[in-house]
Parts: sequence; C-alpha cells; structure tokens
Amino acid sequence: MNRDRRLVRALGRLADRVDSARIASGNAHRPGVVARSWASLKLVVCSLLAPPAIVVVAWRAAANHLRAKRVMEGLAEFIGRLDGTSASSRLGRITTLDAATPLVITSDLHRCIAGRLDLVGAQDDRALYVAMLDWYGAQGLTLIENGDVEDFWMVGGSTWGAVYDILRLSGAALVGRLGDELRQATYAEHLDRIVSNNRAVYQRITEHFGNHGRYFRTIGNHDDVYEDGRLVNALARYVGGLRMSSWIVLRNDSHVEAVITHGNVADGWNAPGRATLGKLSSWIADMVRDAPIPVTPDDLAPPARTRELLGGRRRNGLKRVNQRFGASSSYDSLDEELLFDALGGAATVGPWILMGHTHFPVLQPASDTGARWWRYANSGHGLGSGLITAIEWPGDEPAPRAPRLVAWVWGDHPEWAELVAGSPPTTHSEGRPVARVELMPTPGGRRLVTARRGSGRRMEHAVQGQ
Repeated sequence: MNRDRRLVRALGRLADRVDSARIASGNAHRPGVVARSWASLKLVVCSLLAPPAIVVVAWRAAANHLRAKRVMEGLAEFIGRLDGTSASSRLGRITTLDAATPLVITSDLHRCIAGRLDLVGAQDDRALYVAMLDWYGAQGLTLIENGDVEDFWMVGGSTWGAVYDILRLSGAALVGRLGDELRQATYAEHLDRIVSNNRAVYQRITEHFGNHGRYFRTIGNHDDVYEDGRLVNALARYVGGLRMSSWIVLRNDSHVEAVITHGNVADGWNAPGRATLGKLSSWIADMVRDAPIPVTPDDLAPPARTRELLGGRRRNGLKRVNQRFGASSSYDSLDEELLFDALGGAATVGPWILMGHTHFPVLQPASDTGARWWRYANSGHGLGSGLITAIEWPGDEPAPRAPRLVAWVWGDHPEWAELVAGSPPTTHSEGRPVARVELMPTPGGRRLVTARRGSGRRMEHAVQGQ
C-alpha cells in the first residue's frame, strides 16, 4: 500500500469514528459539525469570488453549449458508422452485444456513502433494487448499468464526505505523480465506502451477473473516474467482473438494432472531458445543503411523483434548455429536442437510442412540434420515492425488437397501493410486495400510462415504431 493510500485510509478511519458517534446519537442523516464548518468556509470564499466567477461561468456555458450542438450534428454519422466491433473512438470505447440477448438497463442510480448523501436509502430504494436484481437474475437477463451509478461528484453530508472533498480538491491542485496517486487513493477509498453502504446490491450483482459474464457498464458524468482503467479494476473486485465502455451496440447479423449510452456526450455542462461546469454546480449544491442556512436539504422526488407516474399523469416529452447557456431553471442541461432533430427526427427506421442522464423516463416521446421520436427510450433513474424505472430489451423475442419501459415500486405503499393492486405482486423483498409495472405512451405520445390502464393498447408503441 503506497503512502497516499495509507494517509487517506487513516483520515477515513478518523472520519468514521466521528460519523459513528453522530449516528449513535440519532443524527445519521445530518451532516455534522465538521461538514457544516467546511461548507460554511466554502460558502464565505465562494461569496467573495462570486461576481467574477458568474461572468466566467456564463461565458463557458455559452461556449460549451455551442460545442454540444456541434457534437449532436455529428452523432447521426457516428452512430451510422458503428460496425459492431469492440473498439475505441473519439467518443469513447465501444462494446458490442448480440441483439438477441435479453437485457435490463438501469441508469442514474447515484449510489453513495452513508449520511446525508445516501439518497438511495432516503428514498427507500435499496431493498427495492435488490428485489429487482434477484428477479432479473432468476430470469437469466444481462444487466447494464448505464452511467451515474457510483456517485463520485457529490461531497459533504458527513465527516468523511467533507474529508473526501478536501482530498479531491488537493488531488486536483497537485500536478504529476503526486496528484495522480492522491486522486487514485481518494477515489478508491470513496468506492470502498459506497460499496459498504450498498453491500446487498453488490452481492446480487456479483452472484447474478458479474460471476456469469452478464454485467456491463457505461460511463456517465458522475462516475467519469472510470475513464481510468485502474479504478475500473478496483470496481471489478466488488462485482466479479465487468466490461466498461461509453457505448454499447446491440447488433444482429445484418444491422445495429440499438445503441446504449448514458447521454452526457451531447450535454454542454457534463460532456466527457468538459464537465467542469456540471461538477462545479454539483459541488455548490452540496455546499449549500450542508451550510447552516435554511434551505431544502435535498431535491428528492416526493411520493406524489410516483403516484403521478402510476396514475397515467406523467408527461412523455422531450426536454428543452436555454439556447444561450445550455441549462434550464430546473437544472437540466441536455436538450433532447435538439438531439431529436440531429438524429433524424421522427424516423421509424434505424437503431433505437437507449439513454439515461435526464432522470426523466420516456418511451417514444412527443416533441414540442407533436412529432414522435419513435426510436428513443430513456430509463429515467433509481431515486424516485419507492420507485426505480428501467428499460427491458426483449432479446429473446424475434426481430424487429422494441424496448419496454418499466417501473418497479413497493406494492404496499399507502400512496399508490390501489394503483398496483390489480395483479399479484411480481416478487417480495423483506416480506414486502414488489410490483413491476410496464409503462407505455398514449396514442399521441404526450403521456405515459401503465399497460393495465392502456385499454388494450399494450403493444401500440412497438407496432408504430417499426
């Protein structure tokens, strides 16, 4: 073990002792004195630097959005030239899978450390995901976690979270070998704590998928540290084996049926190699949440949002951002309307585009113009209130194949139990019923409804999309 790893581990043990005392006192989800003090110091410094920084950020945002538009303009050609072989490209490494492989695709799980940053625990989604993995594992599916899985961007929230922030900033400030070794040690220690906080999840990934060569990953923005193969190797120790890439191509003998990617490649704030603005905004958000000022602790979806989805009232549309600065008032920074235009608009041929990143589940959504993006699906995220959305790829069905958008929820939740009570539970977790609900677009594509509420239109999206 090198010197940096010993130092980081020693600081981690010290932070753990402080956090353990806070947890024992019943304050597990409060950041604690160390994290609050560090956030307060950052807040003072940022307040002093804010005027010139705002000008720089605005200039950089405008420049990055123009570059994102240029990337979008070249994506159609890039995707059209994918030949289905494993290779590297200017947009990242490409992995190929047989399109006849049944898959489940999740994204934006944001697994993190214990404390205030444990959004998975706060939303009661950990055991739900375990139940999902057990069910899909028993079905023999291959698991693809499509980016933003372990979260290396969120900081603070606990004593270790503050220490991690300081170490990460120190590693970024140092150049050469010193900085590299400190960064590696810091990220490896952070990964250890993420795994420890989500132990049951990683056990299921290993048992059902990793040990059988059925676990694949793409790189998102919050887990962009995996651009470094050494950290991929560190993760592989916990999952029994995996293949990491930026693009996954589903190909049959004659053509590409689908392309899976996280989606940040076309995002001016979070694109690979140009994610400084996105990382800065995440850092500032965590600073504000830890500082002793009266703000909402975390912007987590309430139970009403889950009920909205199950009740057929969720919009099935594309996101639009400010055309100068590449961001919206709701902190979105990927313009799906522009991406829709760049990738062929309402075409009903060509590969399916399966993404995450937006935290907004859609299937064949409607554009602002009313046109449908027939070959697009987004898996949403794993941080709904008792809700995880995912994409299923029915590889064992005959071609032409079409993805399914599904939601997994607790069947006994008082907010929506009656909405999923029409059929037996799909499975159980810790004695609680778990329901898998298929989502489909309405005929005009403006909303998502459950298959049970679809009045016999369950396969309408698959027919229209071919």
